[in-house]
Amino acid sequence: MNTYQGLRDRHLNVFINYGERSSEYLENNITKAFINTLQSLDSARLVEVSNELFRIELDERDPEKYSFSFFLQKKPSDYDKIVDAIPIKNRILFAFCPDGKSMGIDGMDSKDEVAIRKYLKDYFSKHTSITGEQSVEDAINREIENIRKIHNHGSIPDGWVLISEKTSAKCLYVIAMENKRYDLNPFQINNHLEKSLHIFNSSEKKSQIVYRKFSDIVDLLGNESYMCASFQEYLTILGFYRIDDFEAVCSADTKDDSKMRKNLLYKYFGEQLLKDLALSLKIPGIIDARDARTWRLKVNWPYLKEINLVFDEQKAYLSFAFGARQSDSLVMINNANKWLIDSKDFYSSGKIMQSFHLQYYRGRNIKESYVASFFNSIDDYISYWINHKTLIRKRSPEEAIILYYQFLQDGIITQDEYGSLFNRLNGKKNPVLTIPEILYEPEWQYDTLAAIGIEQFESELFDSSKMILSAFGLYK
Repeated sequence: MNTYQGLRDRHLNVFINYGERSSEYLENNITKAFINTLQSLDSARLVEVSNELFRIELDERDPEKYSFSFFLQKKPSDYDKIVDAIPIKNRILFAFCPDGKSMGIDGMDSKDEVAIRKYLKDYFSKHTSITGEQSVEDAINREIENIRKIHNHGSIPDGWVLISEKTSAKCLYVIAMENKRYDLNPFQINNHLEKSLHIFNSSEKKSQIVYRKFSDIVDLLGNESYMCASFQEYLTILGFYRIDDFEAVCSADTKDDSKMRKNLLYKYFGEQLLKDLALSLKIPGIIDARDARTWRLKVNWPYLKEINLVFDEQKAYLSFAFGARQSDSLVMINNANKWLIDSKDFYSSGKIMQSFHLQYYRGRNIKESYVASFFNSIDDYISYWINHKTLIRKRSPEEAIILYYQFLQDGIITQDEYGSLFNRLNGKKNPVLTIPEILYEPEWQYDTLAAIGIEQFESELFDSSKMILSAFGLYK
């Protein structure tokens, strides 16, 4: 368990530099941090850790008889002679990454870029935190370029450990290291086995690879020494090591830490919080990742299709979009008189919002069409739509402009709002839908969550959800 307390300013960590934003050298920096941490161990602990991590057999009764030499990407002098002089069973490829596994593209023709691109697109989209079409494409291009380099150049592992006998200076073990921020590339692994460790037999290759998760390394090193605790903190900050202290994550208070806080809460707490909420409410549904900050519970109510738990940089909040589709909003308005909602309480809290907008037919919402100040209260907003149900329909862009002009004349929207909508739709042909949505988003500031703890947060998530779902006639 990660017992680190506080998520202090990230720059106080020994492995993080000021201005460090780019992920370009992240893999190299993690390898360096790992090697620096190994170097900090005393002889007895280093031998003990090495036996466990690298699956080797050093005499733990006499740790002082061994000499350890560490290298990053620059090979030791006379490296090839050293490797050839020791038995294959003592040549180890230490392959480590978040999940401790390779991508699983072994056997694929590495010259068939079309097939590899198709595989990598599916892989990055489903099994990594990389989001956005361009970001995925960039990751694919980097990996394709790596594969090309593998075939055309030599092998450059991320680091080496050479273990020798002090008295004889005889090298006993050569350990080559390969590290990835996501799953390891099997082409690269094979390249290192052949070109750096001089292992060519297939069965021998498999036996000489040691796969480890980042968390395996951190758990074995522990956090009792300063450097080991710093390494644990470093991987926690990067989002590669689980932190179990909800209050500690919520307490982050610097600009950099706010991004880290959002990412850690989403990654390690969000899904379970939403699962527990669904269980408490006895709501059947599928939970998935809606985006890089949102967990979604898919439901099947007449005018509510999902409940979202969102973590942004300053707060966490639930999001209920009632009547988010035109057909659903009609059902919502037709049932409005059955609600037992005390809209004044909701509205005065600032949690419930009018969210009228247009939507492209079979497409996305139209940003310029949102009207958040339709009326002074939700009661008035609902009453308006009860009396104007015929307005909730598909219409041409020209008709939508006329509708918004009428809103302008009635004082519902401003001239600027009308102008933005006019500029967006003028001259367009595709029809649009009318969405009188109601949005409810109870929110919690992170300093509040740090004070109340996760159990109270779960209780408040339940209370808020039960209140709004009951008010809209969806929960009994």
